[in-house]
Amino acid sequence: MSFLSRCAVTFALNYLANSMRVNTKVGSNETQDVGADTKDCPRFPPIAGASDQCREAMYGTLVVGCVSAEGLHKGSFFDKSDPYCRVRLSDKSATESRGFLKKYKKFIARSASGQTGYKNNDLSPTWNEAFTFELVCPTSMAHLWQLEVAIKDKDIDADDDLGFAYVPLEQVVAGQMNGEKTLQIVTNKADSKDKRGKGKGKVKLFVQYCAPGDHSCKQGAVHSAGAAIESRSNIRVECGQSCYAHMKKVISVVDSARSKVQEAIQQDNLADHFDGLGDHYDDVGDHADDTGNHEAEAHAQHLEDRYDHLEDRAEANTKHAWKVAVADMGSLKRDLERTASTTCPGSAFVQSVVDAASPAFVSVKKKFKGSHAKAVSGRLNQAGAALKSLGHCLEQRWWAGETLPNIHSVSDHCQAYFAR
Repeated sequence: MSFLSRCAVTFALNYLANSMRVNTKVGSNETQDVGADTKDCPRFPPIAGASDQCREAMYGTLVVGCVSAEGLHKGSFFDKSDPYCRVRLSDKSATESRGFLKKYKKFIARSASGQTGYKNNDLSPTWNEAFTFELVCPTSMAHLWQLEVAIKDKDIDADDDLGFAYVPLEQVVAGQMNGEKTLQIVTNKADSKDKRGKGKGKVKLFVQYCAPGDHSCKQGAVHSAGAAIESRSNIRVECGQSCYAHMKKVISVVDSARSKVQEAIQQDNLADHFDGLGDHYDDVGDHADDTGNHEAEAHAQHLEDRYDHLEDRAEANTKHAWKVAVADMGSLKRDLERTASTTCPGSAFVQSVVDAASPAFVSVKKKFKGSHAKAVSGRLNQAGAALKSLGHCLEQRWWAGETLPNIHSVSDHCQAYFAR
């Protein structure tokens, strides 16, 4: 493409981006969220009854209180450590390389972390802070996971490890760790060559595993940990098994169709824009001819020819863009059904997806232009919003104990229980 062509295309695209934006709104309520009410969500069997078909569920609330520590390693020659306590769930069977140049390994985290404030220059700190882990997992991961407690030294740049304590999660969910426990601080078990953490001292925890919905158990554990507030953070753990976390895959089908329609509309506008520029320079050339300015006439003719050429190219692109958009719209329902069925189990979920996206199931012509194209784009926006609302509903159901797992995380028998 010549320099003039590149300049013309760049100018036109910038012009369109700022002054010819596609208006995707159709009517006053087209872009509003729909189906946000949980009453519009499908119902699923409770996780509490899944043990026969699934490996025993991990369903309850784990309270971990970082109470205190003693005998910690001195951080540097000049001053004491500024220690804090971090708790999380990690995978004792999987590690990842960390640090500058990936010099050491750590267990892979399977939850967000709860972290206390730090205590300045204190080798025997008292934190009295508690954290709750809300566990909703149809298939238990306790045999692979552990409660990981890290004692770290707050620093200006990178915080240093002072040591760790590890407790198998199987013991925790079985209630074997309930109560106040004092654990020896050890070095990084994920990497025997990692000598950064000295593994010196002891850490006192308060641990309690509570049944689902047992608020008195949770409150009592937080109080026993000496926490002044209910908890510093409530950490939700779905073990990578939820369906709602994979709704982006379903929504992307609608997003893709919408982007194809909008691309076709933009290409149409671009062709019209070049057509208008060609007509403009045709008029400029006629005026130059009338005034006898042959140099201006020749220049205008050159620009008219250039924009006519760009219009032809844009028309070809437009034809292809509409072909793609029509194909995507024609297969939208089928693509959604296929994606939904390979994401989460059960006909109820697939039907919920189809129902949510139904505003976008409209018949289109070979080339649906103008107000029809904008209306279709608006309906796709509405369908995308409805699918997002469905995802929110599934999330609410999940944390209420009505779970729908994704098909890649549980066995066929377990899928059958939740999809019935």
